[in-house]
Order: sequence, then structure tokens, then C-alpha cells
Amino acid sequence: MKIELYYDSTVEPFRREAFNWHKILELLDLAKKRGVEVNMTDTAGWNSGMIYEIYLRAVTTSVRKRYSIRRVFGTARESGRYFGRQVPALLVYEDDSIVDVYPRDERRRIVTIIEFLEGFVANLPEGEGYV
Repeated sequence: MKIELYYDSTVEPFRREAFNWHKILELLDLAKKRGVEVNMTDTAGWNSGMIYEIYLRAVTTSVRKRYSIRRVFGTARESGRYFGRQVPALLVYEDDSIVDVYPRDERRRIVTIIEFLEGFVANLPEGEGYV
């Protein structure tokens, strides 16, 4: 399992997604200490095509899992516009496949990155070596 956080170091994240750098870094560090592969990818300088390619893979996962990310990361007319920029994105991978996306909209309730990480880390076994 691998977790990857996409963010842009040159923009301030929107407040609406409850993005707290300190808390997220703390939780990612704890996951890493328990053996989860954690990557942080700064999208500053990426062109929109590079980001949109990852967004499209995330959308495929969201459709398959029956939750919405379109309006979380954009607008009705500009799907994915804020993905990995004003709205940092956390993707959960198994092998090379995206299996979960955060934040996301589950029946008009936003599940934040922090909410996912708190539950995820709480369920990891103590110590090193989680695979």
C-alpha cells in the first residue's frame, strides 16, 4: 500500500477542505513509521495536463467506488481545476492502482484527508513492517 499527497507549495489551500498541514504531516509520518510507503508530490511548476492526467485516474476510481470528487476538486464546468493545487489530493494506491481518493464527497458529506488519515492510522498495527 502506498499513500501519495499531491499539493502545490506556491498556493494556499482552500479552507473549505479543512486542510491542516501540521496535522496531516503528523499523521503521514505516523503511517510511514508503521511501514506504509508515503510520498509527497509538489505540483508547483507542473502544467495542467500533467495534473489532469492524475485527476482522470482518480475520477475513474471515484466512479467505480460510487463517490464524487468532481466538485471537490473543481466546478461543474471545470472538473479537476483545483486538484493538487488549491485542494491538495491524497491518493491511496495498491500496487500501481488508485483505490481511494481524498477529500471526497460521500452523499453530500465531505470526507477530508485528515478524517481518512486518522481512521487509517488508528487501524494500522503498531511498529514497523505493515505491508
